[in-house]
Amino acid sequence: MIAITVKYLGPTNTKGTRLKAYANGNSITISKNYALSDSDGPKYAAQVLCDKMKWKGHLIHGGTEKEDVFVFLKGDYKITQLLNRAASYIAKGLEKGAYKDTVGQNVTAEKTIHALEELLK
Repeated sequence: MIAITVKYLGPTNTKGTRLKAYANGNSITISKNYALSDSDGPKYAAQVLCDKMKWKGHLIHGGTEKEDVFVFLKGDYKITQLLNRAASYIAKGLEKGAYKDTVGQNVTAEKTIHALEELLK
């Protein structure tokens, strides 16, 4: 399993908005494709990195407040489909504030994704 982080890089005087995807010491930086939605842009950047590294598998999307994170799975497609559904279910619950810890605080997306990663080990 590989975690791929995608960050937005703001425009400068000489460059437009870019997306940087990085994992395991490898990275790519691409110009933002305005034809893609804000949610599809990071996935595209992660896929470009996977293609560059010749990683074959499936991406599961998560994130933090500041960046998008993808877990790259080199595995059986049916397992990946199940995990994608689980991640989607968790994300919907997070949006609704459905997950609370023992003192009633919202559980962060990062903690939830970490718990999902632990299940995959």
